[in-house]
Amino acid sequence: MSACSSAPNESHQRYRFHEVRRMHPGATPVDLDGDGRDEVVATGIRQPHPSLPDLEVLFILRSTGEIIDQVNYHATVLPPHFLDLDGDGMLEILVPTVRRDSLFVSVVEATGRKRYGLFLAAGQARQQPDGDLPWDPRIVRF
Repeated sequence: MSACSSAPNESHQRYRFHEVRRMHPGATPVDLDGDGRDEVVATGIRQPHPSLPDLEVLFILRSTGEIIDQVNYHATVLPPHFLDLDGDGMLEILVPTVRRDSLFVSVVEATGRKRYGLFLAAGQARQQPDGDLPWDPRIVRF
């Protein structure tokens, strides 16, 4: 499938076409390693064995569809965010997760190596004079 970009070719005022692949809903194309080609970051659920609980998984794929790595979580994975934390020109993947009533974020390199995880908050309803506000584990952009 092809799609037309909105940037005209300067020499003939034509539009360039880019190849577009079908992606898993919620998959994010992002250039993690700075090579000019997007990798694809997607989340999913897999069951390692019928007697074991499901795992939520973060997949990192090359633009060709080849899997670079997958990172397994025993938690609910929220949509990832991307940031160059160490200034090396490569984006790290910030993966927010919810386990029981707590919010965490793990930092994953473009190679799939988990660098570290951080505890962010314990989930409890906020007490207000007119009633409790439920705990909301979503991370929103301001």
